[in-house]
Amino acid sequence: MSLGFLLPAGLLALASLLLPLLIHLARRPQHRVIDFAAMRWLVQGERPRRRLRFEDLPLLLARLALLALLALLLAEPILHGDWRAPRHWVLIDPALEQTRAVAEVSDPEARLRWLVPGFPALDSKPDPAGAASLASLLREFDDGIADADRLTVVVPERVHGLDAQRLALRHAVDWRILPSESSTRVEPSASAPVKVALRHTAHESDALRYLHAVVAAWQESPGTAWSVSEGTLNVPIDADTQWLIWLDAPVPGPVLSWVKRGGRVLVNSEAPANATAIWRNAQGEVIASGQRHGAGRVIYLLPRLSPQDFAQVLDADFPERVKFLFAGGAQDPGSDYAQNVRPLQSAEPGKPLRTALDRLLMVLVAGTFLLERVLASRRRKSA
Repeated sequence: MSLGFLLPAGLLALASLLLPLLIHLARRPQHRVIDFAAMRWLVQGERPRRRLRFEDLPLLLARLALLALLALLLAEPILHGDWRAPRHWVLIDPALEQTRAVAEVSDPEARLRWLVPGFPALDSKPDPAGAASLASLLREFDDGIADADRLTVVVPERVHGLDAQRLALRHAVDWRILPSESSTRVEPSASAPVKVALRHTAHESDALRYLHAVVAAWQESPGTAWSVSEGTLNVPIDADTQWLIWLDAPVPGPVLSWVKRGGRVLVNSEAPANATAIWRNAQGEVIASGQRHGAGRVIYLLPRLSPQDFAQVLDADFPERVKFLFAGGAQDPGSDYAQNVRPLQSAEPGKPLRTALDRLLMVLVAGTFLLERVLASRRRKSA
């Protein structure tokens, strides 16, 4: 911990300390010398030396202290570092139910705050609709706590308020994900079967093998009937097909015409520059994008659909993620699954914690001024 000044030039005001000294010297009582006749018979001796003495020393010291404090206030002193013991901060996403979120924290000394502007305590439930960007709030809070403090963030399965920049914080974050009470899975209507077409080249590929597993998982899931049509690229697409997986690039004109009439197609190819990112990996890289085409939509998945280049294919929820993309989820680029946006610890050194001393100095200035007035009034009364 060290002391610093935001405006060191303000210390030049310390030169004003000379004013009280000069005033007290100028106002010293002057002794008049009166000669009388008998003094001529006295032997003139050495004149006594005049010593520099200040009258009413407590009042002088009070005025000097007042000017010194005002000069320090102009220089805006700050303390670098933190003298407090490390704290454990817990930020809770306002989309979560308070009781469930608090139950995730076992530390009784933890300081719990809502992840909303101002970071209020859990005394009242904030309005999630009024919350600012989650990424900005996390960076703001991370920057304002001491380096030794701990940080825990409790979020739902899906988070909103992200930005294009990968979330990296100074502190290692204990990122806790609470499953939603109600299912966040997007299920098509079960009243009629969902017609899915899978079109591919004649040879086997990694992409075909994993998408076979995706379609099989859909068919085994309860609550929805599925009608799957598989074939090579030259097999026609039924007019009532709703979802199409096209494992070839580029997409031919007849397929694009079908999409324009309201179909949805997933292609295993690079996305155009104007496509919207709808899925990012843990490093913030785009792995799925979407683009409207007429009344339908084209979904671009990374072309290298293999565990080496696309680790998500091994996740248990990969079939559900693909279904979510088809069903229109994740259209907001600022929304993603919490497990994909777990904050990284920044390698860059953070700003040192600074504590402003202006409030303390203002209190001292007010107290010193009051003391100076009391001493000055006493002096006038005694005179």
